[in-house]
Amino acid sequence: MDSKSNSMVQSIIAIANSHNISVIAEGVEEQAQFDMLVDIGCKRFQGYYFYKPVNATSVIEYLQAN
Repeated sequence: MDSKSNSMVQSIIAIANSHNISVIAEGVEEQAQFDMLVDIGCKRFQGYYFYKPVNATSVIEYLQAN
C-alpha cells in the first residue's frame, strides 16, 4: 500500500474509533495487510486471508458441525 493510501486508511479507522463506530476492513488477503490494519487499530476484518467465499449451505453445515 502506498503512503497516501496508508494515511487515508489510518484516518478512516481513527475517525471511526474516536466516534465508537465499527469498521470492517474488506479484502484482506495477506498477513502483512492484516498486521498493518491491527497496528493502526482496526478490529474487524474480512477476506481471503481468513477464508475463501462459500455458499450459504456450506456455512450452515459448518456452523451445525461446530
